[in-house]
Amino acid sequence: MIRQASTEDAEAIARIYNQNLDEQGFANCDLTPQTAEYRLKAMMESGDRYPTFVSTSDDGRVLGWSSLKRWSTRPDIADVAEIAIYVDRSRRGNIVGAQLLCHLLARPGRTSSGRFATMTSSWRASSIRRAWGWPSSARSGRSSASSRA
Repeated sequence: MIRQASTEDAEAIARIYNQNLDEQGFANCDLTPQTAEYRLKAMMESGDRYPTFVSTSDDGRVLGWSSLKRWSTRPDIADVAEIAIYVDRSRRGNIVGAQLLCHLLARPGRTSSGRFATMTSSWRASSIRRAWGWPSSARSGRSSASSRA
């Protein structure tokens, strides 16, 4: 089940985020672990326009999370939302990430303009492109950093 994250999810969200630091040495260009307090503050500041969602198991355990945040304050791209998706290492390869992405992309108008941007490691990029049928360089009319959903 996918639902909007609550304050009780902050610890699990931080734990899953920090797994990327353990495995890759970075997560979304961060080099230091995040605390539950940091994630909770980020969720509160993002509000309803840029929400955080969690995918949970039948027993309520958080399997992964996704969020949107403002990509830039530049007027010409101020409506672009950055996508972040993190999946617990024990659940990777089990469509949790794809479900979270579909949930975000199905929400244009409620959370953003429908223009999104993301950064991903090269080893993940090819599977994302194949899953969505995108060419080897997904581009919009303006830049390679954003694409229309």
